[in-house]
Amino acid sequence: MADRQRGQGLLNNPYLLMGIQLVLWGSYAAVSKLVLGSMAVWPFQCYSFGIAFAALAVPYFVKGGWAHLRKLGAKKLLCLCAIAVPSFLYYFFYATALSLTGAVEASVLNYTFPVFVLLLAWPVCGERPAPRGVLAVLLVVLLAGRAFC
Repeated sequence: MADRQRGQGLLNNPYLLMGIQLVLWGSYAAVSKLVLGSMAVWPFQCYSFGIAFAALAVPYFVKGGWAHLRKLGAKKLLCLCAIAVPSFLYYFFYATALSLTGAVEASVLNYTFPVFVLLLAWPVCGERPAPRGVLAVLLVVLLAGRAFC
């Protein structure tokens, strides 16, 4: 019983979880680049999403997820599928960029997404960017441009 509580205590430690997440997230580009050297982008994405689905679906359905899915209804399930398509395309284009460029260059371009969120929030959501946001966009554009020149 004490061992089980100790294990649950580790899973409640945000610093440990963040460290694990940083290692997994940070190694994604390098490992993907390595795998993409011997595999095309499309099968890579299918394997990645298939493994992720299996890893997440098994515990979900073991804990009674079927009942929750039945409650959602067809309209909400269709909405979830519509949300999944852009997610899949994001990783597909990221893997394609990794196969065409280096891991560092693809990651630098990938992590400019906050700039695009800020730029798209203005016309789409009507949010006016704060002066600090505009300064951040200018710095990112200047520094990213310098990194690729």
